[in-house]
Amino acid sequence: VSNALPGKRTSKGAATMHRNRSRRNGIWTLMSGLRLMMNNSSAIQPPDCGTGADRPLDPDEAMRAVLAVDLMGAVNTIEPVLAAMRPRRRGHVALVGSLAGLRGFPSSPAYSMAKAAVHAYAEGIRPALRREGIAVSLIAPGFVTTPLNRDLVAPQPLKISAAKAAGIIHRGLERRKPLIAFPFILYAGMRLLTLMPARFGDWLLDRPGVDVPLTREKETGGP
Repeated sequence: VSNALPGKRTSKGAATMHRNRSRRNGIWTLMSGLRLMMNNSSAIQPPDCGTGADRPLDPDEAMRAVLAVDLMGAVNTIEPVLAAMRPRRRGHVALVGSLAGLRGFPSSPAYSMAKAAVHAYAEGIRPALRREGIAVSLIAPGFVTTPLNRDLVAPQPLKISAAKAAGIIHRGLERRKPLIAFPFILYAGMRLLTLMPARFGDWLLDRPGVDVPLTREKETGGP
């Protein structure tokens, strides 16, 4: 670039600026008519980490990586959408948390921490946005059959299919429910656990043998 003629450099720069401006305008036009935004940023473990008897639990770099995806991914997705919805005073945003956000899981402290933060974020912005005509739904699923947890070795009580989970979420979003938590029995049990002595909760959740396997990227050395 330093050897290019000033005129050519200016022309290329102007063309790039025009393309970027066109993209931004297109994205803004798309968001201006958006009625529902659902964010499902989620990572249980970064590519080079897993938990088990022979592996450490969530080192600091793992926590930062999970927070970057689960929490900041949600914020970075929702905030620009709200900027388009608030002037219209209507819209609906949904954030996917987890029942793990209700009580820290010893097998995945970083994931639990990130989802707890997502819960707090959704609950924190909901009252003010409701006054502006914008609904906020927090989705807190239990165990759902997905490729993400296919190799997980752990008790997964009341696990349901992805299709069933999608139906529950869809019905909840249609009703603009502030909280869509399922299955209800597991949700109620987790809420009850938070009211019980901490030592009992630690004992109950730490008893099962859990193995969160390394991701395929780590196992194979690449995608």
